[in-house]
This record gives sequence, C-alpha cells and structure tokens, in this order.
Amino acid sequence: MCVFSNLVCAASEDRCLHIFSGASGRRLCPAIVLSSPASHLLCSAVHVMVVTSHADVFVWFVYYMTFSSCSSSSCSCFVF
Repeated sequence: MCVFSNLVCAASEDRCLHIFSGASGRRLCPAIVLSSPASHLLCSAVHVMVVTSHADVFVWFVYYMTFSSCSSSSCSCFVF
C-alpha cells in the first residue's frame, strides 16, 4: 500500500492495482490488472509507479483520473 496526502494506492495478490482518493476515499478508476504481481509501489501527488515481479515498470499520471473517464485501457500509462 502507498499513501500520499491526496492519493491511496493498493496492489493485491491477484495482480490488481486499486487507486483511491485520499480526501474522500472514493475509487478513482476501475482496478488495473498488472502483468504480474507488484513488487514495489510508489506514489506522489500525481503519479503512481509499480514495479512488478517480472521487472516491468508502469507509471500512471493520475492528476485527471476520475472513475467516469478512466478505464484500465484508457488511463495515461507509460511502460518502460
């Protein structure tokens, strides 16, 4: 789990990443299914970074993320 002042993120054993608003507790988007289980999870005010057990790195820009406008395939995601 990663907690920042306005962002709470949790990665589960079933490879899902959950992103919540730190202010309201509301889910910001549907669960994002990762390619493999998360090894490291970091968040800042506007970014979420996940390193998976298969060494994949994913970074999401979550500043404009809302449940109605974001699906797991349409979030701003950068894969390195």
